Amino acid sequence: MAFGQEEIADVELAEMKNKGVYRSILENISQPVILVDKDLTIIYANKSRGSHQNSSDKSVIGEKCFTVSHGFDQPCWNYGITPCPAITAFEEDRRTSATHKHLIDNEVVVEEIFSTPFNGYVINEFRNVSSLLGLRQGILPICAWCNRIRDESGDWHHIESYLHRKTGTNFSHTICKECKREVETGFNK
Repeated sequence: MAFGQEEIADVELAEMKNKGVYRSILENISQPVILVDKDLTIIYANKSRGSHQNSSDKSVIGEKCFTVSHGFDQPCWNYGITPCPAITAFEEDRRTSATHKHLIDNEVVVEEIFSTPFNGYVINEFRNVSSLLGLRQGILPICAWCNRIRDESGDWHHIESYLHRKTGTNFSHTICKECKREVETGFNK
């Protein structure tokens, strides 16, 4: 079935309207968001991302996401950083997430990144978790002896209670293979 000029014009008009709707949705997300292509080139950044990187959204367009976020000239996985959620989203065609340290205003910030495949691109949403976890420059002070964590007030907490208070995480206690072997060896002596 062949389409006439009128039908083609209607499809193009609908696509233009959709692009406007997509842009409007992305602009109104309060978290920083970028849209990257398969080469990890930023093709769109919402207003929150522009202020997040201490620059206007136009200055990151055309840049590689790893250059903007990490200051690297190569993809972040080449530096031993956790897997890239954008690459995973492209390869597995599913929403994925990872936690990375990013350089923002010359400060190390820990961000959770949610990467969602969308029409041949990936939408990356960023959430700063440094303050949630009480991190300073991406560092969580922990006692080398007892593994308690020091909070912002200088008080020390068991890791479980600290993380529960900060994130609502509950813990179940189990034993890993290495410790189980050590315990069993100790019982057999």
